[in-house]
Amino acid sequence: MRNINKGISRTLAIVIALVIIIVAIGAGLGYYYNNISKFRYTIAITVAGSDPIPLYWAYQNGLFQKYLPEANVEAFPSGGGAVIQAISSGKAQIGFVNIFSILTAIASGVPIKIVAVWDDSPYTAGVIVKSNSPFYNISQLEGKIFAESRPGSFDAVTLQLMVGRLGWGNNYTAVPVGSPGAQIAAVLSGKADASLVNIWDVERLIQTGQLRQIYVVSQEWPAEYIVASDSFISQHPDIITKVIQATYKIMQDYYSNANSSIQFMMKYYNFTEVIAEEYLHTVVYATTPSLALVNTTALKLAISALINAKVLPSNFTSIPLSSIYTNQFVYQTSSSNGNITTELISTLMIIDSKNFN
Repeated sequence: MRNINKGISRTLAIVIALVIIIVAIGAGLGYYYNNISKFRYTIAITVAGSDPIPLYWAYQNGLFQKYLPEANVEAFPSGGGAVIQAISSGKAQIGFVNIFSILTAIASGVPIKIVAVWDDSPYTAGVIVKSNSPFYNISQLEGKIFAESRPGSFDAVTLQLMVGRLGWGNNYTAVPVGSPGAQIAAVLSGKADASLVNIWDVERLIQTGQLRQIYVVSQEWPAEYIVASDSFISQHPDIITKVIQATYKIMQDYYSNANSSIQFMMKYYNFTEVIAEEYLHTVVYATTPSLALVNTTALKLAISALINAKVLPSNFTSIPLSSIYTNQFVYQTSSSNGNITTELISTLMIIDSKNFN
């Protein structure tokens, strides 16, 4: 009987020890994952011009707080240059920004990398002049004053691209005025002869006869991407994936809440209802992994255009594409999306690997 009791005691002691170990491990894991969920970081978004409309709509309606409660989101009305500056200074770790600002930042040594596309529509800009301006074609604007939002912004780099294509060299003057709204005001007041702005920003003013559009610059690659600092990518890859997944949800909400989105554009962007509806159904944002994938061919076209326009140095092509972007995190969001098959993920990876050179 004594031996039986000793055996039971030993068994009980082992069970108790195992329970203590399991509880300790569980507590440790809970502490670890709780700390991850509470880790604070900053996302910089641009709210300059019409491209970021869904971001600004989400910002105003608390959707970043809903899907990314641990993130501090800062909005920059002066454009992509300010977003890049926030990341390069360490103020932000993730940014939503245009491709030109990204590439020029990488060329200058800013340690960032593209992790996804969020605005799939190409940037289309128009050169605007005041309705009573004596200028009626683009050649008449050589040597004239252009208002730009700020150096490094999408409109500023696109202006450089346009000037390079037209062969003007340095025979023009670019005056930074702070924001797309200030660009339009500078033209209307006569402080600038012209400005290059997103066509959606001025459609109503053109329709009402206050401005004229005399030239259009169209591009062949997605306008806006998500970037992150190299150090943040290596230290917090799980957060990168989470931000991309949240972006899908935000863009899905933007489209599914059409009335709210349209009313928002009418209130904050002075769109008519017709223009707002057209915008909602024309501009394509990444609601799924397939739309968020970075296309290598499109990226190469953007790099080539900027080199030809002397915006990027000719030796920029020596930078490996693997240092400029990664689709790793978009693939991870694909694998967690029940609507995306394994076969599709494999196909996307094969296509990407063929272009990745």
